[in-house]
Amino acid sequence: MAGEKPLVVVGSVNADLVLPIDRLPKPGETLAAASIEVVPGGKGANQAAAAARAGYPTYFIGQFGKDDPNAALLRNALTGCGVNLSHSKDVEGPCGTALILLQAGGENSIIIVGGANQASWSLSDADRSLIQGAGAVLLQREVPEQINIDVAKLAKEAGVPVILDAGGVEGPIAPELLPCLSVLSPNETELARLTGMPTDSEAQVQEAAEKLMTQGVSAVLVKLGSEGSLLLPGPGAAPIRQHAIKAPVVVDTTGALWDGDKIYMYGAVFEGFRVKPWATGCLAVLGHEIRTAGCAREACGALKRGSGEGQAPHGRNGAHMSSSTQ
Repeated sequence: MAGEKPLVVVGSVNADLVLPIDRLPKPGETLAAASIEVVPGGKGANQAAAAARAGYPTYFIGQFGKDDPNAALLRNALTGCGVNLSHSKDVEGPCGTALILLQAGGENSIIIVGGANQASWSLSDADRSLIQGAGAVLLQREVPEQINIDVAKLAKEAGVPVILDAGGVEGPIAPELLPCLSVLSPNETELARLTGMPTDSEAQVQEAAEKLMTQGVSAVLVKLGSEGSLLLPGPGAAPIRQHAIKAPVVVDTTGALWDGDKIYMYGAVFEGFRVKPWATGCLAVLGHEIRTAGCAREACGALKRGSGEGQAPHGRNGAHMSSSTQ
């Protein structure tokens, strides 16, 4: 991978407190959890770790709580995956934290405390240079919207593709951010919320995604959970439908412990930053999301062997990218 432009992830990192339970408690009810486990998480950190584990040079720009005892665990986990943290910062206060109630069937309920993720952000000259020299930039919505706007504008000015996972804050996306996005990736619920349109059928999903493209987004990748994904690669281009490849074992749907987050293939299957149709559904490989990177790579390899390739929907200076799902 020597000489490749790096993937730059700007976003959140959390300490996930996972409590396995049989079911959610009713109002006023106390239940016992089987255990409590502290594991690394956060949408941004999961993206960075998954891409780095797939072998791509990956930088993470994020914020850790200066006095939080979990900060060392989070840093060690990321560097252990091969993520470069030289542009991350320590700030006052605790790290971001998520309390995850994990039910026996794999479903989860999550409560997030923003912590360092929501503290004041600033980009140094070195950060700006890194972003503008990237092969692609990945964003999510667990950090202040303004930092996403600033990063996306910098990247677009340099012709660097920008991918935004719509998960995180439930409010509308800033209008000035949308035209900077090469790919916007919501799930069905997020797509309905962003457009005010129904997403109960595939036709409705496509219609809602097309509405987002009228607002300036270059391409929309809709994550359909166990049904795979739908990519609208650009105005007038035929949609690309990728059905899910079922995972044999569902561990949980949080994506904790890095390997199984929704973003496994946004940037992890770059190959010279050319988008390939087989990559659009590589996250569907995870089905309900698993914690085995090798299984994902094997399934993505099978998809690759059976398909062709195409150009990325956005980017100058030869900066191309591949994309995928949930």
